[in-house]
Amino acid sequence: VLVVVAMVLLAQCVGASFLGGFAAMFLMLLGCIKAITFSTKFKRIQLTLADGRIKLTNELLAGVRVVKAYGWEAAFRKEVMVIRTKETYQMKLQALVLSFLVVVILTSPVILAIVTFSIYVGTGNVLQASTVFTALALLNLIRFPLAFLPFGLAELVKINVSMGRMQVMLSAAENDRNDAGGAAPGPVSIIDAEFGYPLPVEKNKGKGKGKSKGGCLG
Repeated sequence: VLVVVAMVLLAQCVGASFLGGFAAMFLMLLGCIKAITFSTKFKRIQLTLADGRIKLTNELLAGVRVVKAYGWEAAFRKEVMVIRTKETYQMKLQALVLSFLVVVILTSPVILAIVTFSIYVGTGNVLQASTVFTALALLNLIRFPLAFLPFGLAELVKINVSMGRMQVMLSAAENDRNDAGGAAPGPVSIIDAEFGYPLPVEKNKGKGKGKSKGGCLG
């Protein structure tokens, strides 16, 4: 709202010359939107890699005894570090995009002032102190909301990606607990069978006693 009010007052101050500054701001916003698109893509890839790294780490912790017994620490560490390197690279790309947004947004009032005054003078108007200071005051009003715009855009990217992941999870098909994963029945089936195990054989000592026999409990 503050940006819109400042632009309206700027139009009253310098006339139609403010359209040049408005066009410059529009072009910068298009660049910011493109950068946000790339940042969303990098964030989605980074979260996918983070899921794989966390899953691998949980498997490592669950089977730590087996890993220690067979000496697989180096292999697991290498695999985790490979995923972590890819994840860090995506985070680096996000930081570069955010840096671009910060530079564009913080320099936008200066660019707006240069473009506006250049068009104002180029159309045959004469710069006066009252016009210059009024226009600069209005442009400084825009500086504060624009300074927080990149941080708001970064949080918007995180919310958008998180909501998309939650939507995919919530819209997934339900799994039947009694379903065996859709596997086809095996070639061998056992119906109404009884199973048992052999009992231990007791050896009787002494003469005149019969031999004991092993049995099977069914």
